[in-house]
Amino acid sequence: MDNYSEQIVKKRVNPAKFTFIVLYFVFAVIFIALTLYLSQYFDWMIPVALLVFAFGCYGGWYLLSHRGIEYEYIVVQGEMTVDKIIGMKKRKRMLKFDVKSIDMLGKLSERPADFDEKQFKDCVYRASDYIESENTYYAALHDIYSKKHCLLYFAPNQKTLETMKPFLKRELRVKIFGK
Repeated sequence: MDNYSEQIVKKRVNPAKFTFIVLYFVFAVIFIALTLYLSQYFDWMIPVALLVFAFGCYGGWYLLSHRGIEYEYIVVQGEMTVDKIIGMKKRKRMLKFDVKSIDMLGKLSERPADFDEKQFKDCVYRASDYIESENTYYAALHDIYSKKHCLLYFAPNQKTLETMKPFLKRELRVKIFGK
């Protein structure tokens, strides 16, 4: 029997990013209207107005199409893959690791007092909908691709945790699931 689990976590819309998108469209409309108005008085402004309109439309399309971010966790036979899906079109592999290589695992709200994210330097992955959520877990592990000791923040559901369970080290299994 194969141990298999697949989970998709949709990232919540950040209020700051939403405000940026709204302000972009407001200023784009104002700037396009201004260049179109000025092109009535200056002949050389017509090509500039067309360029501003084209870049404004492209920027709006780019911001809207890359807005939706999802994370996919796939666990197959003790190997976990975390992918980032941008705009439901582009898939980027974040990391792939063997579940047996996890050194520390637990809920983020219950992490040890001496836990320091700085020891992982540039190898920190945030693959969760919201980092401060109650169901966010942390895992210190060895990445197969980068060959580094990495830190992963993720939000697995119960099925994903159960699929990982047989491959975890004994002390982690007892810590997470009890006996």
